[in-house]
Amino acid sequence: MDGSKHVQKNDFSPLLMNKECQKLLTLFYQHDFELRFIGGCVRDVLLGRPIKDIDFSTTATPLQAISLLKDNHVKAIPTGIKHGTITAIIDDKSFEITTLRTDHLSDGRHAEVSFTTDWQHDALRRDFTINAMSVDLNGKLCDYTTGIVDLADKKLRFIGNPIERINEDHLRILRYFRFAAQLDWTINEPDILDICSQKSILLKKLSVERIETELLSILHCKNPLYIMQILLKYDILFNLLDFHPSLEFLEKVIELETSFSVCDPFRRLWSLQASEPFEWIKRVSILTKKRRSRLNNYIQMYQQEEQNSAKKLYYYGCESVEDEGYLSNNPALIKASQNWIKPVFPVSAYDLKLQNITIEGKELGNTLKKLETLWIITVLEALR
Repeated sequence: MDGSKHVQKNDFSPLLMNKECQKLLTLFYQHDFELRFIGGCVRDVLLGRPIKDIDFSTTATPLQAISLLKDNHVKAIPTGIKHGTITAIIDDKSFEITTLRTDHLSDGRHAEVSFTTDWQHDALRRDFTINAMSVDLNGKLCDYTTGIVDLADKKLRFIGNPIERINEDHLRILRYFRFAAQLDWTINEPDILDICSQKSILLKKLSVERIETELLSILHCKNPLYIMQILLKYDILFNLLDFHPSLEFLEKVIELETSFSVCDPFRRLWSLQASEPFEWIKRVSILTKKRRSRLNNYIQMYQQEEQNSAKKLYYYGCESVEDEGYLSNNPALIKASQNWIKPVFPVSAYDLKLQNITIEGKELGNTLKKLETLWIITVLEALR
């Protein structure tokens, strides 16, 4: 007995009737390799949620899979071939295909793997029961960890020993909370929360990229505050940020963003300590040029305490003024930035010379700057 539970074939029609998936399934089975839908896409179909990504597992090795695809004119990219993952591209649509595997000698960040053809062994090395279900060509649900029961009970359960699972991959701590946030499930597992709290110091060993992906995914959810409160209560945020953040700003930002039907996970992240220097963000998020510009603009506006919205918009741009509007709980500032197009200052040095104003150098620059400031305050504000 493999512990599998069966459902009707048409329950998985959103997957099985996909023409690209049909092509891949047929191709692999015609060459005596098994290919199954795996993980999130199976879970989402069972929950009636929109399918974001369709992933597969297979008994073919990565090299066999690549050869098979290329021989049949399907583009194949070795995206994570060391760990058994390739990406097939059909009609500009991407599908991850991962060889069944077992993990060895994991250090909490990386694992040495060996490939297998045993579906149950592959399922048992995964993180949570609801992510270990697979569906075959005939629409049979294969469930070796009773994930479908946990799905019905809205229970997020580690496969096997939670401590061992976290020691194998420390990121599973954040993944646990991310899935709870995305599924909007309540966490009623004090023992698991204690384990996650005790082990959360290990998160410091992970790359910024991996942490950022999970944190921003949590903050992108419809109601992330509940999960963030748990992360704060159990000191997981402290071990990530090295300080105890206040969630007061975050709560206000979420409420205001919801009223404007927007969601900016990065802005939500920096609201955890919005009025302080932003060096802490480097530990949990990649600061791109655009993000640095947003942060620096906010700091300058915060320090100058400039009240004139037209002047702010002119010098810092819509996005930065919007950021201040959300972080300072100022809906009027947000509205002022909507549909703003920066006008061009209509006076130049040439215009001054036409008026017989004979000044040069620094004095000319200062004069133009004063005129521009006056123009912004009077003309632009009057136009709004």
